[in-house]
Amino acid sequence: MAGGHLAGHKSTAADLGAWLCFEDESGQGLRPPKGRTWGRRGQTPVVTVTGGHDTRVSLAALIAVRPGCRPRLIFRTHRARRGDKRKGFTEADYARFLDAAHQQLDGPVVLVWDGLNTHTSRAMRDLIAGSHPRSGHRWPAAIYDPVVDIEERLLRFSPQAPLHAWRLFRVRTEGKRLVLASPMYHDDATGLTPLWPCPQAGATCYTGHPAPSPGCRCGIYGAVAGTLDSLPGFLCDTAYEHDPWAYAEIACHGRVFVDMRGVRAENARLVRIALPGSGWPGQTAPGEASRMLRDRYGVPVGGAECVPEWLTGNMRLTGPPPDSESLNLDLARLDLSRWVDRS
Repeated sequence: MAGGHLAGHKSTAADLGAWLCFEDESGQGLRPPKGRTWGRRGQTPVVTVTGGHDTRVSLAALIAVRPGCRPRLIFRTHRARRGDKRKGFTEADYARFLDAAHQQLDGPVVLVWDGLNTHTSRAMRDLIAGSHPRSGHRWPAAIYDPVVDIEERLLRFSPQAPLHAWRLFRVRTEGKRLVLASPMYHDDATGLTPLWPCPQAGATCYTGHPAPSPGCRCGIYGAVAGTLDSLPGFLCDTAYEHDPWAYAEIACHGRVFVDMRGVRAENARLVRIALPGSGWPGQTAPGEASRMLRDRYGVPVGGAECVPEWLTGNMRLTGPPPDSESLNLDLARLDLSRWVDRS
């Protein structure tokens, strides 16, 4: 199989302990089809359709496999409308899709896809090479390494004076109770997002080193005023999750790495939870959900009005910042002192 430019890097995924990802895409026009049918004489059959338009929907998906882990299916949709220069995914769409997949898989990735012009264009190569300097394999096998070249600073906070940040959760049903879960990450044993079962949590890394560590993206994530990652954007990135969402304020302590995308903490405890007013499954009402989470975690639970304006104002269609944003660390812009609890 190694001949003819096939499977030439078949040992790369095994050597890196990486996810082997096979990606492809397809499209479907939504223009109503024409057809014939039987009808009563003098009564023309009427078939209700979506209307005369040339809308097209595209689907990009990848299957990710790694020894000892359950396979993953990750996908994104793209809706093209009249006047769009390109009906399918653009290079920027693929870059956002692969970045979201990389964060969900939380590990090195070996990507295998076909020779579509959008995959092999100079713009696509530049996007991957610019975001992941170590992606040096011959196309189309590109390596996505969890080591990210980003300027960061190590700070330390005590449990008595922690750094307050906010993060996104999903609310899952656990028997007759509700529990918070972390989107964008998955438990290899269950294929589900890992749970946050207690008020306090500590960070771990699959590589075995202490979390968080410099150069790696491990740690308990949080956003503070001025950081670039968009929690509403990550909510869009995890739209495939059917569980209701929640924002929560956390108190970070121990070692905390700070960069322009957000913070990565060694330890964090819940301070308060903010829930949406709709989207709850079955007969669960917001008031009942608030009571169940308050009983479980022992923290105040309110509505969306509890969420700070800087969080809701950082609205984008995807979580990571655009390529045009500088990641050079500017601690003055983050104003971390505002979120340190001195009580």
